[in-house]
Amino acid sequence: MSADLVTVIIPCYNAEKYISEAISSVLNQTYKPIEIIVVNDGSTDQSEKRIEAFGDQVYYLKQTNQGVSQARNTGFDKASGQYICFMDADDWFYPDNIEQKMNCFKNNPQIGLVHSMVDVTDDKLTSSGKYLKGQRGKNITQALLNMELPIPCPSNALIKKEVLEKVGVFNVDLSTSADFELWLRICQQYEVEMVDIPGIKYRQHQNNMFSNKRLFKKDIQYIIDKYAVQSPYNWRVFLHKNNFSLVLNSIKQKKNAQAAYFLYNHLKIVLKQPIIINKYEN
Repeated sequence: MSADLVTVIIPCYNAEKYISEAISSVLNQTYKPIEIIVVNDGSTDQSEKRIEAFGDQVYYLKQTNQGVSQARNTGFDKASGQYICFMDADDWFYPDNIEQKMNCFKNNPQIGLVHSMVDVTDDKLTSSGKYLKGQRGKNITQALLNMELPIPCPSNALIKKEVLEKVGVFNVDLSTSADFELWLRICQQYEVEMVDIPGIKYRQHQNNMFSNKRLFKKDIQYIIDKYAVQSPYNWRVFLHKNNFSLVLNSIKQKKNAQAAYFLYNHLKIVLKQPIIINKYEN
């Protein structure tokens, strides 16, 4: 086994429209060697057919539907690489994505995670012109607590396997915010580096998991309950700058009002101060 082997884990649930492009973008990486593990999380569409078309170029696993966090963890249990990437089935890698990130690890052995800029696209991978840029540093916990996207998009992170063995993998009780909660654990102990060019294309479409407000509000409640007590001041800042903005936008756009008011009520408690908004009435 190569000490520099990278394992790309792709959880897949009903992603027949995108999974072939995702896998192909990994196979086309300038960096070698790469191991690809695809975990079919109980798909009911033609995802399996698309995956099997790649033959022995991918290590294919199947499980009953257990959610994206468990699918990622299932892949991790089988990973041989010393560097791990959890790629969403609807994302796409620029050809030099992994090479650029591996160069960062070689230049600084203290790094635990490397990410890059993210090219936000439409359903057809056409760039919107919007690029997400995160943060770097020895400890970016403060950035996580005070900025919107310190490590944008889970597909974007390349992580040392030893880091995940130490801090743990994805919390199976979370879905939309499981990556955020993992970043918190990693960044409290390891240095993070960033490549200042786009490494992946992130599709925005109606089936994105983050669009599910029911799952989002569940995850936010968990994170508030677990982390607000540890750092109440910083979490008040984070919640105010980010999730409160999401609440206001949801209400102003007259979308997902029920989830928005759920978050509003929790924010009001955590912030311990009055929050004035113009209530949206159906």
